[in-house]
Amino acid sequence: MMIMTAARLNPSLAMVVVTMVLLLMPSSAFGQNLLQNPGFEADPPSKFGNNIDHPIPGWVIGDGDRTNVVRVVNDPSIFDYRRADGFLSGPNRDAQNNGQGAPAGTPQHYLDIVGVNSLYQVFNTPSCDTDPDADVIWRVSGWVSYRDNLVGGAVLRVREGAGLSGQAVVPEAGAVLDVTIHNTGVTPPPGSPNPQEIGPNDWFQVSGDFLLDQGSTYTFEVELDNNANFDEGSVIEVFGCPRPAITLDKVITAGSPYTAAGDTITYALTATNRVTLICWVWKFSTPAPQWVHAHPFSQPPWRPVTP
Repeated sequence: MMIMTAARLNPSLAMVVVTMVLLLMPSSAFGQNLLQNPGFEADPPSKFGNNIDHPIPGWVIGDGDRTNVVRVVNDPSIFDYRRADGFLSGPNRDAQNNGQGAPAGTPQHYLDIVGVNSLYQVFNTPSCDTDPDADVIWRVSGWVSYRDNLVGGAVLRVREGAGLSGQAVVPEAGAVLDVTIHNTGVTPPPGSPNPQEIGPNDWFQVSGDFLLDQGSTYTFEVELDNNANFDEGSVIEVFGCPRPAITLDKVITAGSPYTAAGDTITYALTATNRVTLICWVWKFSTPAPQWVHAHPFSQPPWRPVTP
């Protein structure tokens, strides 16, 4: 991973200290998806539209109905996944890029079930080197859509152990993992869980956080009915493993090539483990030194470090 930061120099600058605070992440899994082939792009079919029983590397298919890998291109002028009556059989794009699909003209893929079935993957949570007893939170998510202007249903689960026989893990509060998706003007049956109204070319993200044991085996399961599609499943660590910090200072003195007013100084850091970089620029000036710039490179739940 390459992380870069820049500091723009002040005309009154005499000397600058650029402090880079590195929060080193001992487990390389942080921020990385533990699922393989999450968007069904590995070994994809070559035919646009439906591809029933096409192989799905990385996934195990349950004992229910047959799978269908749908190939679309996000450009109806190339291929339009539409029925003769005008309704879309499913979205003309997949769920990459937060549900917006890959760029137009790029072949892309998602999953449909010809009936009802579950698809799953077994994954192992890594151990936290800095705190074996830490409570580590994992965000489990995926994107769903409906087919043929009908009401679709989808459920995500995390199960203990390998396979579908394990006990379902209870998610943290606020999870939305069991949803009913439908078009405007289409009414779901009474009692349908979490109805979500989306357009026929849109996707809805199903998501929940789970407290999972370190160094343990779990199963990611998605269950779909006949009217639902699925794409971009993920299991990502979002909180819990402590991050030891070290500080590196770069001193820029007067007379260096970088002290002209308005110049930009750029620093790059290459890391193989998880790193968040926070850059502070210290300006020595009168009447007193002061911190003049802060460039945090962080994402939840990484916490900024103040100098």
